[in-house]
Amino acid sequence: MMQDGDQGTRRRNMRMGSGAGFSSDRLGPAVDLAEKGALDWLVFETIGERTLAFGHRDRRLDPERGYNPQLGARMRAVLGHCRENRTRIMTNMGVANVERAAEVVVDVARELGLDGLRVAAVLGDEVTDQLDGTTPLIDAEGLTIGDVGRALVGANAYLGIDAILPAIETEADVVITGRVADPSLFLAPIVAEYGWARDDWRRLGQGTMV
Repeated sequence: MMQDGDQGTRRRNMRMGSGAGFSSDRLGPAVDLAEKGALDWLVFETIGERTLAFGHRDRRLDPERGYNPQLGARMRAVLGHCRENRTRIMTNMGVANVERAAEVVVDVARELGLDGLRVAAVLGDEVTDQLDGTTPLIDAEGLTIGDVGRALVGANAYLGIDAILPAIETEADVVITGRVADPSLFLAPIVAEYGWARDDWRRLGQGTMV
């Protein structure tokens, strides 16, 4: 729970809960939080580097895949509770196919009869098409991607709160991303709620600790 003040004036408390800490995390605690947590935001953080690689692999095999395979089940379990309790969802379950993941969430909302549910997709992290065999490897001096002798599966850049905040500002009920810095999933809603400046490093550091 966060609270913030300005010159002695306390703003409202903000409640956030973590619905997942890795790709295959248990669903039960997330449902409990959605139903009983009185949350402003429920956050599902599910991407590690290996998970992202698997996402790229799956999308290459089937362009309809590449997002977290538990996305549909998780949304079916929590969307109704979140709508009832006015809890918004933040997640990086888009993995390597954010747009398709957003469509899955919309499909589940329709299936559950949740008319008007708004979903925002945060794009821009995938940079695979900007690399080729001549791209140097930063951590292997003098070598390029081509020198490795293996096919490039995918490449992503870590996005941060600057990429997520515009999605929050649309008032979307669900914000779904690909590869973003893990703390930004929590920090972006905090910054949006309290209006922190992007160069207020003290507060941003505290929010990152959350």
